[in-house]
Amino acid sequence: MLPYLWGEVMSVKATVFIPTLDGGEYFREVLTAVQAQETDFDFEVLVIDSKSRDGTACVASEAGARVITIERSEYNHGRTRNLGIQEARGEYVALLTQDAVPADSRWLQNLVTTMEEVPGTAGVYCRQIPRADADPFIRDRLSRWAATRDKRDVQEIADPEAFWSLGPMERLGCIAFDNVSSCVRKSVLADHPFEERRFGEDVAWSLQVLLSGFRIVFEPSAAVVHSHNEGLWESFRRVYMDHQNLNQLLGFSLVSGWKDLIKNFWGGIGFYSRIVTDAEGLSCPTRLRWRLYGVPYGMLQVLAQYMGPRSNRWRSRSRVFRWLDEMIVRRG
Repeated sequence: MLPYLWGEVMSVKATVFIPTLDGGEYFREVLTAVQAQETDFDFEVLVIDSKSRDGTACVASEAGARVITIERSEYNHGRTRNLGIQEARGEYVALLTQDAVPADSRWLQNLVTTMEEVPGTAGVYCRQIPRADADPFIRDRLSRWAATRDKRDVQEIADPEAFWSLGPMERLGCIAFDNVSSCVRKSVLADHPFEERRFGEDVAWSLQVLLSGFRIVFEPSAAVVHSHNEGLWESFRRVYMDHQNLNQLLGFSLVSGWKDLIKNFWGGIGFYSRIVTDAEGLSCPTRLRWRLYGVPYGMLQVLAQYMGPRSNRWRSRSRVFRWLDEMIVRRG
C-alpha cells in the first residue's frame, strides 16, 4: 500500500470526500477504515464540516484530513458535494457519508479499478451491508434497494425514447445510484454537477449523466456497512422526500388517490406484519412489539408515499402546505 496523503499538497489519484455534521463515534470508525485502505495509488481525505458541535472537525483534522468548514445553513446535498469535488485533488472522488464504514481494506481500490475498467463510466456505487443492530423493517428496505445486490450491473440509456416509455419503477431501476458510498470522475462533474436539491441529488445526477451517454456501474466488490434504525417521524420524512424527488424526476406516484390510500393503509400494515413473521432470531415479546409497531409504521409509510408526490403541486397552492413541507424536510 502506498501512503495515503492526508492534506499534503501533492498529486493524488483519488480523494475520499466526507461531508459531516456531528459525526460521533461512527465517524471515527469511518476514518479508521479509510486509513486502513490498501491501494496501489496515493489518495487524500477531505472533510467539509457544517459547524459540528461535537468536535467532528477536530477529530478529522487530528487524523490528518483536510477540513473545510461551512455554516449549517449553507449545507445542501448537491451544492456541498460539488464544493467537495471542486476542492478535491484526485482525478476520482469517492463520496462517503459520515456513518458509512468501508467493509474492508479494498473498498477504495475496487471503486477506482471499476471506474477504469468500464469505458464511459461517470460514477460507481457500492454494496451496502446493514449493521448488526438493524431492525427488521430497515433490513427489508435495504434488501429491496439496488445497492444490496451481489453482481455487478452496468447501467446505460442507449435509447432515451425507450427509457421514457418505461414505467416509473423500471425507470428507477435504470438510474439507481447512491451517494452513501460512490465514486465519481471529477472531469465529468465539471460539466455535469450535482443539482442543488433538498434530497436525491444522486439519482438526479445519474439520470443526467446517463441521458448524456455515460455509464453508471454498481460494484458489489466495494462495500460499506451502513443502516439507520429510524423512528416513526424520521421514516415518514425519508419516504416523503424520496417520493417527492422521484415524482419530480420520473413522474413517480404509487398511491393514485384517496381510495387507494385507504386500501394501501391495510396493505401496508399486512406487509410489515409479514416482515416480522419472516424475521429470524426474534424472541416472542420482541416479535409482538414489532407487530404492534408495524401498524403505525406501515400507515405512515403509505401516507408519505401519497403526500410526497403531491407536495410538488400543493406547495405552489397553499402557504400552509409550504410551511408543512419545510417542516418535514428541514435538516436536523
